[in-house]
This record gives sequence, structure tokens and C-alpha cells, in this order.
Amino acid sequence: GRREWGEAMQDDITDGPRWLIESGIADPARICIVGGSYGGYAALMGPIREPGLYRCAVSLNGVSDLVDFINSRRFYVGARDGWVRRIGETWADREKLTRNSPARRAADIGVPVLLVH
Repeated sequence: GRREWGEAMQDDITDGPRWLIESGIADPARICIVGGSYGGYAALMGPIREPGLYRCAVSLNGVSDLVDFINSRRFYVGARDGWVRRIGETWADREKLTRNSPARRAADIGVPVLLVH
């Protein structure tokens, strides 16, 4: 999952509800994505990446802006190098980080969202 926030990692999450729908286990009209922390981020990215799959999203303390998140790493113990390795670098990966930041793509979310912080 290194540097795959909003991309391959999101695709892995999407595979779950798609399989449940295809297997007849889940009703496609009643799928909601919910998560906390990274999962909250993924819950916000779900409707952006997969419009029409989810009927709602719930983000519990989710990351919403990857550029701002990386820039705030100085406030977190042990985050300095780990976040760059796992998420990306502010300038070198800025386009990708911006593209995968729900706050910067809020207009692309077409379902009700509950934000809990």
C-alpha cells in the first residue's frame, strides 16, 4: 500500500462491496461506506472513485487532505519519515496527493456524508 492512498488501496476496498453485490449477498441500493482514521479517508474517497456504488459515506476522524496531512507530520511522534514513505512527498507527489484528497474534490461526492470528529 505504499503511496497508494486513493488508488490501489481504494480499489481493494471497492472489491468487497462489488463481490457482495455480485454474489447476491448485498442490496446495491443499500451500500454505505464507513471507516475511521485511514478508513474515514477511504470512506470519503469511495464515492469519488466509484460514483453510484455507495448511497452514503461516514468518516470518523478521517484524513481529508493529504497535502495538509503530510505538512502536519511535525506534530506527530514518529511520523516524519513514515508518512513520506507511505503517503508521498509534499512537492514531488503534489499532483497525485491533490487528486487523492477528498477535501479538494468535495464537489465530486454525490452522496450524503456524515463527518465525525
